[in-house]
Amino acid sequence: MQLMTQPKIARVNLTQRNEDTRFGDKAVDMGFLTQEQLKQALTRQKNSHIYLEEALVKTGESES
Repeated sequence: MQLMTQPKIARVNLTQRNEDTRFGDKAVDMGFLTQEQLKQALTRQKNSHIYLEEALVKTGESES
């Protein structure tokens, strides 16, 4: 299962670039992730040496 879909990731990317904020923080601000989900995804990212977006799509809890 995944935490975020590709369309949601694309929306966050567009918004985040215009506002010069971090991807994860913007995803939480937009209501796509909780702080806990972000923390888990960041841990997966660090342990797997992958981009955060990959960690959100490849693994995770069911999307709300």
